[in-house]
Amino acid sequence: WNKLKKELILVRDRLGIKPLYYSITNSGGIIFASEIKAILEHTDVHKVINNQALDCFLKVDYIPGDKTILKHINKLMPAQYLRYKKGNINIVK
Repeated sequence: WNKLKKELILVRDRLGIKPLYYSITNSGGIIFASEIKAILEHTDVHKVINNQALDCFLKVDYIPGDKTILKHINKLMPAQYLRYKKGNINIVK
């Protein structure tokens, strides 16, 4: 958290060994964790199944890219960073 710029920067390592999930809450904030179940504990997170991701998982046993089984929870890809400021997200590789 950069207090002067009032922005949050989340970074994922180059190899992507540890996952990093994030979600925009109903109130416009951001929540992040290394496990989806930690994000689901927050009461202000949308909990809606992503049907396209579910279809992909059932076909190939994997969900590629930055999507997850839940519509409003995404993952940061390896070697990317996320900048969150005033409700806006910018992802850079």
